Amino acid sequence: MTHIPFGIGVVVDGKSKKRKKPTAENQLQKALIEYLKILPWVLRVNRHNVGQAWMGGNLQQGYRGRPVYFSERGHSDLSVEIKGDPRIIWIETKAPGARPSSAKQKAHWDDQEAFLARKRASGHIGFFCSSGEILRTEIQQAGLPAPSVTQIVEGMRKKKTHPSTIAAFIRRMGPALFDVPPPKGDK
Repeated sequence: MTHIPFGIGVVVDGKSKKRKKPTAENQLQKALIEYLKILPWVLRVNRHNVGQAWMGGNLQQGYRGRPVYFSERGHSDLSVEIKGDPRIIWIETKAPGARPSSAKQKAHWDDQEAFLARKRASGHIGFFCSSGEILRTEIQQAGLPAPSVTQIVEGMRKKKTHPSTIAAFIRRMGPALFDVPPPKGDK
């Protein structure tokens, strides 16, 4: 497999393979990260890759190798460090309306819930999130300010932020996720 630079795609056996389109969960995750990054009390937002790979195997000799895990089972997708607060926010993103459809998925969700429960028991904040509104509600319940995206956009307009900057911000936020009105003068 040869990689083409700049993330265009990959070539396998001389045939170009396009990358998969982002899932609803990926799009939600990107919007949540964008929202969290603009909050003044957020020190850092971390996205965690969780999974496994088989290492050290030789399939020609019939040996698969051993599984190497990149994080503990059920580890959350996002963690948010708070300025001046020892708590960490742990967020497991799920596509809106997603439900486990198999026993394997159910076990995976149970691992994720157990991870979040351990974090909550340690005094941190942990929750499943399938929308911007759930994120805001959980943040507010933790005693942190969570303005709506509409309020943020209105604040940008009052500060006379350039309309193209506001439009770019709204696109990154995902208007369908946060119910943001279109910028004035944009069609």
